[in-house]
Amino acid sequence: MKTKLTFNQYLGPLTVLFFALIAHVFNSQISEVLVYDRISVNNGEWWRIFSAPFIHTNSFHFLFNAIGVLILYGLHGHFYTIKLYFITFFFSGLTSSLGVHFYSTHLDKYMGLSAVLHGLFIVGVIQEIKYKEKGGELLLLGVILKLYYEQFFGADSIVAGFINAQIAVNAHLWGSIGGSIVALFYLYRNKTTLVSN
Repeated sequence: MKTKLTFNQYLGPLTVLFFALIAHVFNSQISEVLVYDRISVNNGEWWRIFSAPFIHTNSFHFLFNAIGVLILYGLHGHFYTIKLYFITFFFSGLTSSLGVHFYSTHLDKYMGLSAVLHGLFIVGVIQEIKYKEKGGELLLLGVILKLYYEQFFGADSIVAGFINAQIAVNAHLWGSIGGSIVALFYLYRNKTTLVSN
């Protein structure tokens, strides 16, 4: 299934990195307006649900997530059209923010790309399994074990120290659920299209 990537396939991660970089450069001026903040969202500032992934606590946080964008695209970029990339990004981000808002009420603030990256990873891994590429099942097991570990034992304290914030492990779970929904929808749509043809 691995094919040469077209420029169109690079537009997704490049766009995400561009806006995350701009947000990071102007972090001190815009972060308080764009970060997910529970009270502000309850007061009608709903845009924070969509803008939160682009805000980071510090340079380490931004770099970790930027490297994550590049690694995931290196692994699974050949599966993505720009449409699938942005649908996965948007839906995983929306699911993670809404999941945090309604079901993780102990989190008052939330930011960063990591939840969306979990959603992108899930979609990529399921594509690997679909096209019978080596390692897909192992990677899926790995991310499930990671999510399980985070839910019961918490996140890596070393990484939390670097980014100077509590890691929102529940956001990772919600982002993964969002990615799973997108992946299953595309599998179902492709299956029904094949049947109808």
